Amino acid sequence: MTRTSRIATTLLGIAMLATVIPVATAPVAAAPLGAQQAQAGPAANDSAVTAASFTDVPPNAYFADAVAWAVLNGVTTGTSASLFAPGEITNRAMAIMFLWRLAGSPIPTIDTDGDRHFTDVPDGAYFTRAAQWAFEQGITFGINGTAEQPTMVFGGSRPMTRAQFVTILWRLRGQPVIAGSAGFTDLTAPGFFADAANWAANRGITAGTTLRFNGSGPLTRGQAVTFLNRFDDDQPTDIAGSDYSQRGTFEVGLRNFTVEGAFVQVYYPVDADDAAGRTPTTRLSSANALGPPESAFRRFVESNAAALIQQLPVRYFPKAPISDAGPFNVVLSSHGFSGDPRYVADHLSHIASWGYVVAAPSHPSRNLQTVGNGFLDGPQPPDASTSITELVKTLDMLDARNLNPDDNFHQAIDTSVVAAEGHSAGAGSITGLLASDRGDDVRTLIGHATRLQNLSRDVPVLLVPGELDRVIATAGIVTAYETALNPPKQLVEIARGGHNPVLDICSRIRIQGGLAQFGGLLAVFAGLGDDGCVDGYVLPGLSTSLIRHLVVAQARWSFGTDATRDALDEDYLRQQFGVAVGRVLTEMPN
Repeated sequence: MTRTSRIATTLLGIAMLATVIPVATAPVAAAPLGAQQAQAGPAANDSAVTAASFTDVPPNAYFADAVAWAVLNGVTTGTSASLFAPGEITNRAMAIMFLWRLAGSPIPTIDTDGDRHFTDVPDGAYFTRAAQWAFEQGITFGINGTAEQPTMVFGGSRPMTRAQFVTILWRLRGQPVIAGSAGFTDLTAPGFFADAANWAANRGITAGTTLRFNGSGPLTRGQAVTFLNRFDDDQPTDIAGSDYSQRGTFEVGLRNFTVEGAFVQVYYPVDADDAAGRTPTTRLSSANALGPPESAFRRFVESNAAALIQQLPVRYFPKAPISDAGPFNVVLSSHGFSGDPRYVADHLSHIASWGYVVAAPSHPSRNLQTVGNGFLDGPQPPDASTSITELVKTLDMLDARNLNPDDNFHQAIDTSVVAAEGHSAGAGSITGLLASDRGDDVRTLIGHATRLQNLSRDVPVLLVPGELDRVIATAGIVTAYETALNPPKQLVEIARGGHNPVLDICSRIRIQGGLAQFGGLLAVFAGLGDDGCVDGYVLPGLSTSLIRHLVVAQARWSFGTDATRDALDEDYLRQQFGVAVGRVLTEMPN
């Protein structure tokens, strides 16, 4: 995209703010960048300074390209001819100047000495026009100010914090609502910058490799130009589609069953009125997936790696009555090797909130309890082919309860319309389900971090691989997609994704620093469990939001609930889910 078109889009976003945020006056059209530098400061027009001349900007530094961009486009220069000072703290005056120059150094509507809003911004200061412009655009309201109650103090000499700066950028973009949450652990309580920080992560304005945003941290010059460079590259769009990454209109209930010796969780829609007065379950111990308290593997983990026992977020009402808005279609979920449905409880609950009965057996042939006990010389697991039988019998069990007038599920479930999702080894199970006597009920297959092939009949397929998956390489998944599947089919790659982003526990593994650190037996699981769940991979919250949206959108389209594929369109996915979206391949029948 050209520099002119980027600035034009930025100014369009500024103009749109008039309908989004209360502003003092209407904005004026900005001059092209560099045409209005009267108060840009003494270094602004020093064309002899280039990024290559800065001795403190290593070519491999994360901010190197942004420094070059900032210098070439007149956003800022160095602190001297040879130094950029990327680690130097940026005060509020400097930071707002950078942004003002990016917008073209527009003259604010009120440009008369003594009439400007901020009382601590002197006439003729290098940032006077920038501060007044920012106030008029509704992107800063002074120290401790809000749109409803702006203050008269700009605080130009105070450090600009990371929270303040991303909030200013977010407001300038029009306060967009983004899909889901990035999963930053220091944004657990709502704050003035929470939406802005999640938006910045979604759009790649802040990438980060940890789960902390550090909003109170001071903004450095290197961070400032990096944020601005990425902000300038990220252009707003407005493409039709529905966001299914947010929870749906139903509350969710949970019932547990045993089918063919397998533990099965069933999540289902609940009316809000029936949930009222009940206490929801909002935390689920990860220890539950390790087996009962007497399980050898559970005792081993509790004794050797207690930090791995985490309370995973979830929301459901145990045994609440199912909604009478049914009958509801079914989503059947099959976990991978050393997995368990309790490790995707929030994922399954989310799908149910959109009006589906979601059933997930814990396959004894490969669940975490069986695998862990096997390493401790426990009993041998049953043959893996039993997982297909467990899926079939789960549907049969739902049918029986649907026909039983004394059951909570009576006449509430339609098992003739099924979406089957499988993670990793779960692909074999859902492929086998398609060839079973319940295969005709399956309307779509969704494969996470896996390839699907040798299907007994053509159904719509969605594959969701991770770009950096070391367990099942994306290249092999793409090859199978292209050669073994007929349309309609789609592949949506998770950029910087690994093998396990569908797991609720992924962020907890990341917080603990991965499984490898515990050594011994647990190190055996690290190659699989850490893949996608440690630093260097996409933030778990971003990938989780994308995955949940894809599952619901694919089910709705395959079932005919959505007449169009707008929610699965590549442009819409990139608009809503930003940096989490990698390659997108789509092929529909002619």
